[in-house]
Parts: sequence; structure tokens; C-alpha cells
Amino acid sequence: MNEPYDLGLLIKNARKEKGLTQKRLAEKLGLSDAAVNKYEKNTAIPPFDVMIRISNLFNVSMDYLAGTEKPTDITYGLNQEQREIISMLAKSFRQKNEAIPKIKNITESQYAIIGRIAVELSKTEY
Repeated sequence: MNEPYDLGLLIKNARKEKGLTQKRLAEKLGLSDAAVNKYEKNTAIPPFDVMIRISNLFNVSMDYLAGTEKPTDITYGLNQEQREIISMLAKSFRQKNEAIPKIKNITESQYAIIGRIAVELSKTEY
């Protein structure tokens, strides 16, 4: 069963995921904090140009903001530690691919990151 669509809640959750206050989000979008507050409370709908800026800032598609698609950012919904692990792993793979494109063994740094992934996945804070 699908949850009801709520643009205000999507914006609020994305803002909190980024660790932003309404005031800071407003600054990043070039808006007043009152406008952001209205968007989050669904008492106003952001114009198209603002929706594009929100989409870019939160790295989600316009379809996601319209309630028809899941986030495009693979780290959406992860905590800061998990995002850092994913970022480090991707960076490590990029460096390895640039340096030695044909070798299939993992490096020590990749092994360390896998260890961190294992620790993070074993936490039972659900």
C-alpha cells in the first residue's frame, strides 16, 4: 500500500537528512525562511524554478518531488556514518580503477572499508 503523497514532508525530511535548518535551506535556495516553512506545511506550493533548485540541492529527481519516483541518491535515508562509508568505498574503487584497471584483488583500504560496512550492518539499532 502506498503512503499518501506529501510534498511538505518530502522537503522537511530531505532538509533534516542534510542537517539543515529551515533558515539555512532558505538561504541555499535564495528564499525566505517563511517560504520554506509554508512549503513544509503545505500551505504554499513551490514554483517550478524553486522545485528545480530543491531537486538539485537534495540530489533527487523532479519525479521524486512529484511523488512518482524514489530518490536517485543511493545514500538517501542513510545516516552520516553510512554515507561516509559508501563515499569512501566509491572513492577507493575509482582510485583503483584509474591506477590499475585490470587487477581484480581488493586493496587494504577497500578491505578496511568492507570491515566498516560489516560493523555498520551488524548494528541492531532498528
